[in-house]
Amino acid sequence: MTDLADAADAWPVLAALTELRDWLSEGLSNCVTGEAKTPALTEGGESTFNLQRPLLASAAAVPETLRIPPGALGTERRERPGTLELFFPGFQWNSVLVRLSVTEMMMFLMEQILTAGDLSSCAMVRLGAGWAPLVVRGDWWRLTMPIFLHGNFGHVLTNVIFQLRFGFKIEQLLGQSRFLFLYLASGTFGNLLSAALDPGKVAVGASTSAMGILGANTIRAILDEEGPAKQAVLISSILILVAINLSPHADVLGHVGGFVSGMLLTLCMKPGMDRRVRVVSAVPLGLATGGSVALLHWLGRHVDTAEALSNMDTVCPQLLSWLHHGAEVATATVAYAKL
Repeated sequence: MTDLADAADAWPVLAALTELRDWLSEGLSNCVTGEAKTPALTEGGESTFNLQRPLLASAAAVPETLRIPPGALGTERRERPGTLELFFPGFQWNSVLVRLSVTEMMMFLMEQILTAGDLSSCAMVRLGAGWAPLVVRGDWWRLTMPIFLHGNFGHVLTNVIFQLRFGFKIEQLLGQSRFLFLYLASGTFGNLLSAALDPGKVAVGASTSAMGILGANTIRAILDEEGPAKQAVLISSILILVAINLSPHADVLGHVGGFVSGMLLTLCMKPGMDRRVRVVSAVPLGLATGGSVALLHWLGRHVDTAEALSNMDTVCPQLLSWLHHGAEVATATVAYAKL
């Protein structure tokens, strides 16, 4: 039989095969002796292979360094979510939401120190709780201050966990400054609506702002999610809103106001929204805010004393009764469906 090397001159293909055989033999011997060169990473994150010689004579024009984009060799690893991110999706230490939550925890500690543990309604009013008789006399800051005051440790812990659970995605969607505005504005609007329609209630807690986050998350799901993910968020949002308002001491009006304002503010501030959508969302929110302020002014003029104002029933008892009844019916329906 004619040797492959002897026939190389007569057949160009055989010449190429001969050169390929020699190159492979040289590479295998380098691997055995430990002289084989491994891919090196350049500064730009690309892998390079240095070829000692071209595979074929016709491939002499191929550059000696082959550049392989990152990830092609399987060296790129996906980071697993940390423990905090499993409980709080999108968790980031340098977020506005973490700063707000820490502030609320520190404020509760200050409450304990200043009141010696006596967190009664009178003590909370002295600390800045929302109360219509003082709001109508000029203490409008009492509509925002209750966001950072809480009645007990369970109250502040529940609100902080809730907002950390749902808030990071909203902060990433809107950005830090817009998220801060949504958090404070939805909480303030909820307290304003509660003071105007239920002037005898002493309001504390970040739940109005937390409901604003829940409303924002609902809008995010409607606009950005699809299929089962959208349905899951919508159903869970409704159930959470219902469950929170089952307690007889729950500030139903404040929660509903925070939820609705969170939805409308998200439509106003979400990047990429149509201008007409922003206007249509801002108009009802502005009208509701103006109407609530006007109602508080009217109460301040026509109610003689703070005691009389604080003893007033809710301005719309039928609405409040309907909201409580609706929450009870929704909860009973869900319980029956599970059976």
